[in-house]
Amino acid sequence: MRRRAIAVLGVLALSTAAAGCGVSGPSEAGAERGPQAAARPGTGHDAFYDYPDQALVAKAAPGEILRSQPIPAPASSLLGSAVSRAERIMYRTADQHGKPVAATGFLLLPKKAPRNEDGWPLISWAHGTTGLGPMCAPSRTESLGGMTPLLVKWLQEGFAVVAADYPGLGPEGQVHGFLHLRAEGLSVAHAALAARNAGGRAVSEKWFAVGLSQGGHAALGAGEQAAEAKGMRFLGTAAFAPSSHLSTALRDAMDKQMNGGSLEGLRGLLAYIGAGAHVFDPETFPYDALLSPEVAKEMARPAVHNLCMDQIDAYLSLFAPEETAGTLKPDW
Repeated sequence: MRRRAIAVLGVLALSTAAAGCGVSGPSEAGAERGPQAAARPGTGHDAFYDYPDQALVAKAAPGEILRSQPIPAPASSLLGSAVSRAERIMYRTADQHGKPVAATGFLLLPKKAPRNEDGWPLISWAHGTTGLGPMCAPSRTESLGGMTPLLVKWLQEGFAVVAADYPGLGPEGQVHGFLHLRAEGLSVAHAALAARNAGGRAVSEKWFAVGLSQGGHAALGAGEQAAEAKGMRFLGTAAFAPSSHLSTALRDAMDKQMNGGSLEGLRGLLAYIGAGAHVFDPETFPYDALLSPEVAKEMARPAVHNLCMDQIDAYLSLFAPEETAGTLKPDW
C-alpha cells in the first residue's frame, strides 16, 4: 500500500497551477473608493456557513461534526463520476491559542468499494494559499479550490478524501490566521477525525496528511499534531513545496525593496503574512507592524479580507501602488 500511495500522491507535482481560488480578475471599483468583496459563483449567503453558538462549539469534542450539507455532484460531472458521497462538513477544531473553534471543509467518498474491511484509507488534503476571508474557502467553490482533477484521481485509486478549509476560512465573520502552523495542523488532523466520525467504519483509521505550498506547511503541522486525531492511525506526510524559512524570505524581500527592486507578484502574500500576524496578536502586531502604512490601511478594511489570492495583487496595484506605497515597513 505504501508504494501505491507514493505513486498516487506524486500526481501533485502536476497540479501546482491549480492551487488558487479558481476565479480570475479583480472586482470592479464603484464610484466610491472603498473595496468591494467579489461575489463568487454559488457563494452567496448560505446558512451552512453561519458560525454556530460558541458554547456549543466549546462543548464539542475535537473532530465532532457540527453540521453537514450535501455537495451536488451530477453523475455526468467529473466529480460525480468518481464519488459516492460528497458533502461539506463543519467540525470542531482549535485555533492557534488552543481555543475551540468551528471549521469547515469537505468530505469525498469513492464509488468503488473498500478493498478490505478496514475501509477506505484517508487523505487529509491541505490546500495552497487562497486568501483570508470566509469566501476564500475551497469548500465554497464549485471547483473545490481548483483541485477537482487531483481529488478525482485519488477517489478512483480508492482513497477517501477530507479537506480542511483552515480556521477563519468558511464560516461567516471570521478571518484566517495565515500560516498559523498549530491551527492549520490541528484543522487538518481534526478533519481526518471528522471524516471518520462522518463516514463511520467505511473510512479507515489509516490516514495521510498531504499538502501543497501553504498546505505543505499545514501538512507538516498536521504531522506534529497527528496524535490529536485520537483513535486514528497516522501513516505519514507528503508536503509539496511547503512554506518555509519565512523570516529569511521576509528579510530578503525587505532587502530587495530597500535596494529598489520590485516585489510585484509577492505583495499579496506579504500582505497576508502581515494580516496573519495581526490575527495572532492584534495589540502586538497592528497591520502596520510589518506592512507599509498604505498597504496596512487597505489590509485593515474588512471587505479586503474577502479578496482572494487571485484578486489581492490587482487590488493593491490599484489602491496602494508599489511605486508610491511600497509594501513592507522599512524598520519592521
